[in-house]
Amino acid sequence: MQEQAMLQIRDQNLSVKISRLRRIGPASHLELVKTERELQAVRSERAALAASHKFEEIRKSRIRIDPVLALFRGGEIDQEQFTAAEQICDVWEAISKGRNLQAGNMEPTIRADRQYEAPLEKLPFAVDAIYRRRWIPWANVMSKSFISVGSNRRLRIVRSLDVMIDIAAERKTLSETVLKIGMRKSEGLERLKIIIFRGLNAWVALR
Repeated sequence: MQEQAMLQIRDQNLSVKISRLRRIGPASHLELVKTERELQAVRSERAALAASHKFEEIRKSRIRIDPVLALFRGGEIDQEQFTAAEQICDVWEAISKGRNLQAGNMEPTIRADRQYEAPLEKLPFAVDAIYRRRWIPWANVMSKSFISVGSNRRLRIVRSLDVMIDIAAERKTLSETVLKIGMRKSEGLERLKIIIFRGLNAWVALR
């Protein structure tokens, strides 16, 4: 903004100078042409700067809002729950990196009647303990919890684990997740929040 203000001052000074040179007459013709060209360059620079600022504002407005951070800042989850979401995200990133390097089965297998099968055998040391002590039992619990979406003809079952991965791990916004699931926004947001609170509290409980 300081650069924009400086350009505006230059614009005003040059405009005043041009008015003065025009009053002098033919004797100032060369100086007048030079000043007019300088004024044109300043105005072009001002226009380019204004356009870049507008682009930056648009870019910032489109940056994805972290849903977990928004819940924390809004006072809807506490520090312990926020930390739980950060740990879930860290473990998921480690799992995803390992899975992407594997050939063969690229997805973890989670079924209510079967134990969680990891997509890789070894994780980085920093998250290995959290993965084994928390992620595996937590994933098994969350995979058994679900919500029903749709009508009787087109009923879909959405696992709470999938919701938690979308929001807590991949940080998709609540609105994006509601749209993905196919729920009405009015009821979907509150139902997602219930899943998030339960999922984070379930993680915290696994000490």
